[in-house]
Amino acid sequence: MLLRHGAAQVIALDVGHGQLDPKIANDGRIIEMSGVNIRDVEVGDLPFRPEMIVSDVSFISLTYVIPVIARIAADDAQIVLLVKPQFEVGKGNLGKNGIVESEKLREQALRNVIACAKSNGLDVRATGPSPIEGMHGNVEYLLYAVK
Repeated sequence: MLLRHGAAQVIALDVGHGQLDPKIANDGRIIEMSGVNIRDVEVGDLPFRPEMIVSDVSFISLTYVIPVIARIAADDAQIVLLVKPQFEVGKGNLGKNGIVESEKLREQALRNVIACAKSNGLDVRATGPSPIEGMHGNVEYLLYAVK
């Protein structure tokens, strides 16, 4: 989506390997950083400080990722995070198939991520339900912030 809308360069950072579709991986605007855990990234590890960061992480709470995002982002960077309550509420609060069934727990997960973003100097400008349903029907949210 970023490339389609004119991004000059995109750093594709993923802890896994071979995650990018070959069509995207072969685009000259992509700087692929496979096998990199976001929690270990420092500013000097990147070819530039991102002016926009889009994050869709799994199996980790955004509260571990946001401090790094805040540190590596350029001043005035725009940040879009996919908030997945199933990775924010703890395993004990998950129902069948890893679903967060409680609306109260989902909302608390979102509030916790918002609080983390704010405590790391991000200006949270908007949140809302993701138009795309998460795996197994999980309700997920989008968060927009500016550094």
